[in-house]
Amino acid sequence: MKPLPIILLSVALSTLSAGVLFVIMDPTEVEGQVIIDEPSSPDLEEVYARLSAQEEMIQSLSAKLELRSPQRSGSARNADLESVVRNVLEKERALAAAESATTSPDHFNVTRAHDQFLRLQLAGASGSEIAAFWNEIRARGSVEEVLTAFEEYALSNPNDIDAQIELGNAYLERLQDATTGPEMGKWAMKADGAFDSALELDETNWDARFSKAVSLSFWPPIFGKQGEAITQFETLLDQQSRLAPANDHAQTYVFLGNLYQQQGDVEKAMQIWKDGSMAFPDNAELADKFDNSTSN
Repeated sequence: MKPLPIILLSVALSTLSAGVLFVIMDPTEVEGQVIIDEPSSPDLEEVYARLSAQEEMIQSLSAKLELRSPQRSGSARNADLESVVRNVLEKERALAAAESATTSPDHFNVTRAHDQFLRLQLAGASGSEIAAFWNEIRARGSVEEVLTAFEEYALSNPNDIDAQIELGNAYLERLQDATTGPEMGKWAMKADGAFDSALELDETNWDARFSKAVSLSFWPPIFGKQGEAITQFETLLDQQSRLAPANDHAQTYVFLGNLYQQQGDVEKAMQIWKDGSMAFPDNAELADKFDNSTSN
């Protein structure tokens, strides 16, 4: 088994060789002549810069190895190799630091932000963590840019239900920054359309229907969307009766009761909250709503 320092040196040398082959073995043939392309783009310039830096590493390596002799002890030779490895790693770290400048706060990476959001979703992030993500995006003034990334991702993945749902939620985030009037209606309609796209893929998807229902419940009463919201929540209750109970399901009772109360049907609201309290006895919000409604 090779000692670790030798393995690291082998990697450094093979990296240099691969880089040289990349540049030299990519010629363009023109009328029988072989012409080596000069660096005409930032990518090739970066390759040449890396090669130059790694060439310096190898020169340093050669100088270090010349110090070795048969008379030197094994520990001395190991010290030489370890010193060379440290030099190699230090230069690699310097190159990595230069690359990381493009990810500094002054160089916001929209694609990376969207990828970060997807990782949060996969990790089962809480609502507060998702809110913190959007607050950071909003603080950077990059909501429009990130929204575009959500749109492109959903368009590229038309059969991904989660992609459509998250696009709808992203539209709702954009709605928060909209001016009152037609602009708010624009983003609300876009959100509703995204949730519909998800439901077309699976009409039993709880997240898609819940998001659509909640979105509709916040439309101004003048547009008459509350009736449609009630229909969506009633459908959710029916679907939930055939699913294993989940904590999020309690919110269906909360929102549906609120909508009936807003429409003046207090008796119906009380019944919904009572049913919810029985189904989710540990839910404090439902218990408070039912208790407050019976005491009035």
